[in-house]
Amino acid sequence: MSEHAATTIDSRIHLFSSLTEASEVEHNLMCLYLYAAFSMKRSVSEGVTASQLEAIERWRRVIMQVALEEMTHLTLVSNIIAATGASPNFMRPNFPAAPGLYPADLVIELAPFDLSTIEHFIYLERPESHEVADGASFPHSMRYVRNAPVGRLMPHASDYVTVGSLYRSLREAIETLCDKNGEVNFFTGDVARQIGPLDSPLPGLSLVTDRASAIKAIDTIVIQGEGAQSEEGSHFARFQQIREEYIEILKQDPSFTPGRVVARNPVMRKPTVLEGRVWVREPLAAQYMDLANTLYAFMLRVLVQIYAV
Repeated sequence: MSEHAATTIDSRIHLFSSLTEASEVEHNLMCLYLYAAFSMKRSVSEGVTASQLEAIERWRRVIMQVALEEMTHLTLVSNIIAATGASPNFMRPNFPAAPGLYPADLVIELAPFDLSTIEHFIYLERPESHEVADGASFPHSMRYVRNAPVGRLMPHASDYVTVGSLYRSLREAIETLCDKNGEVNFFTGDVARQIGPLDSPLPGLSLVTDRASAIKAIDTIVIQGEGAQSEEGSHFARFQQIREEYIEILKQDPSFTPGRVVARNPVMRKPTVLEGRVWVREPLAAQYMDLANTLYAFMLRVLVQIYAV
């Protein structure tokens, strides 16, 4: 683990920049979890027993539920951004995320489901107080620190040890900026530009209209994710449970392989750097991938329109 300076968000524009990064992180995590879930085996004809398939189906449901909650987190961050008068962000970098876009310890790659991948998910959702090793197939090959000199006017990307620590910095910034500018002057966005529980059944979704509701939104994200270090139903705890069950099955059957052989970091166009990517050129596979990407882009455009009205 590298040395991380505390993230200090001391201006409105810096808050917008940090919330934008939080949106990207949630968007990325959602995609990682969905990709792993889609790679899991679905029948005994794929070389697993009936009892093993039952475990795989249970794990898939857990991962899909976590991905759904990541959608909640992305929406909550978007609601905070809209409530404070800015425009939500639904962009994200292509996979794998290039070094420098996020802290060095935050490895963002699409990977098939296996023991290393579930250990990576545990690492991503870990509480700051926990020492957790990342999955073996997710090496931290580059070391750098994202800190800007003190006194800069331009917003800058800062380091954070965990996703939860980023949100604690955001929580502190909202409290501080509300005190500095006044709550009425801080929350200037139209609530009609948000997605609330009447619009979507996403678990934990709420509208943001003031300091209390903004803090509630951030606390929901932290508790659902790292579990405020103790919540049994948190992403961290649920991924740990999958890992424990996975290891128990491996003890009984060392050949147990719950995931299919799928591409790691597949890309549609020939990449400038082939390392760490799979360029999909098989015609039928490329056609399906193109269709999926088109539907995904359409859904994002719909989200943008909701927050733009």
